[in-house]
Amino acid sequence: MSGVAWGAVGLTALIVYTILYEFVRDRVVRVLTRRWRRSLAVELREHGGTLERHRFTHKQLVRLELLGDIEIGQAILQRATETGRNAEEIREEVEEYIDEIVPFFNLLSFTKFAVSLGKFAIQLAYDVDVKARGLERIQNLSGNASVVFVFNHRSSADFILANTLLSRHIAISFAVGEWARVWPLDALARSFGSYFVRRGFPDPLYHKVLERYLQSITRGGMTQGIFLEGGLTRDGNLRPPKIGVLSSILGTHRDPEFDREILLVPVGLNYDRVLEDFSLLAEARGIHRYRHLLFRPVSLLVVLAGFIRLSTVTLLRGLGGRWSRLGRASIAFGEPVSATRWLEGRPDFWKKSWEERKSEMKEFAEGLMRRIGEQIPVTPVPLVALALEREGRSVGVRDLMVRVGSLREALELSGAPISIGEEAVPPSTQRRNLEDIKRRSSLIHEVEKGIDRAAEHARVTRMALEHLRKRRLVRIGKDDYVHVVEKRRDYLRYYASMVAHHLASDEMDGEK
Repeated sequence: MSGVAWGAVGLTALIVYTILYEFVRDRVVRVLTRRWRRSLAVELREHGGTLERHRFTHKQLVRLELLGDIEIGQAILQRATETGRNAEEIREEVEEYIDEIVPFFNLLSFTKFAVSLGKFAIQLAYDVDVKARGLERIQNLSGNASVVFVFNHRSSADFILANTLLSRHIAISFAVGEWARVWPLDALARSFGSYFVRRGFPDPLYHKVLERYLQSITRGGMTQGIFLEGGLTRDGNLRPPKIGVLSSILGTHRDPEFDREILLVPVGLNYDRVLEDFSLLAEARGIHRYRHLLFRPVSLLVVLAGFIRLSTVTLLRGLGGRWSRLGRASIAFGEPVSATRWLEGRPDFWKKSWEERKSEMKEFAEGLMRRIGEQIPVTPVPLVALALEREGRSVGVRDLMVRVGSLREALELSGAPISIGEEAVPPSTQRRNLEDIKRRSSLIHEVEKGIDRAAEHARVTRMALEHLRKRRLVRIGKDDYVHVVEKRRDYLRYYASMVAHHLASDEMDGEK
């Protein structure tokens, strides 16, 4: 065959290949698109209509809305006038800020990947407890309200725990710090609808962009979650509140067309074991004073590696019939607080100077922080740690059980949510609950109730001591005495501080 003939054959083969390729590609895309749409419809039905329409707004549309925002435009012109720079250069900076802040929500990523992975990881590591009364509260929230869940901040796993546990009720867009700007967490956080916040960043133009974005999603009714402390606690105590993000959200009421109510839901989180407690306490002691570029990514990777190691060990123990989790993780919800009503009681609030508004806003945030503190659950390890910390010395196991019992009763009287788990309830109690106690005399019933409570306190104490012993925070001698390891007493104090605030006000009243 001549060269022309070979060329014709090759061209014909290329054309046939192209046609077949395009045909197969079109069929595959159609099939996958159909399946994805069906899966999406199923997920929307299963979520019961709790996903807001604004959550599905394309990122490019949000970007264009912010670039056309009057207040951001004025801020760009002001910066250009003050610095003498070209307005287009400043606009490019604003575009970078917008691209960094604005997330994209992917329902399939959230429900099929994130929730499944989150449930597997959380349930592998912890016995999880969600207070039913709190779930009733959030399910009955007004449909015309912009809801903001306000959390305490214990661990980097907080937003994973919250989103995973509440995924069948609601999806929350969290304000996450720069610690999550590490691949692949940054892509995952964005696909979940979370947005990044630069803590302590000094550029006013950045804060204007962030403020207008927060107000945009608040107007759209998107459910948000913020950590009012602004960062992880290093000593177990609640940190003073940060008011920047909260102030920006409440600023939505400056728009006369905004007709939604802003509801703030206080949420308490607590753990028997915080994954990064060792590194947090090291920071509190001043070991990690440096803050170079690689510190946060490396610190996060250390936490992730530790979580993977612990999860793997837990899984292997489970396969070997020695299943042992890291303890309990619990979440509780308080009564919603209407920020709208708070602002209505201060009609001249936005006319005041920033310093005056800051003072009132700080007072409001401190009240929210107290409400969050009231909802922090009492789990076994913090309860026993508090008992040991108050003893201040070696104590017999039986005496410790009595101390734990009295502390638990005091915490119940203070209204603190108690989360000890069914495994702490003695079998005798479970059997008696099945009987008709009306046939018993009240005296016998009270005696049995006291016996059951004592057995429950004993189980809680031994469960917590086992966790503390494995972590070498305490040792139990042959004389059945509990001895605190002195060089690690600050870890014990860290966990005791998680719940000590529930009793602080009562003790102050008692002293008076």
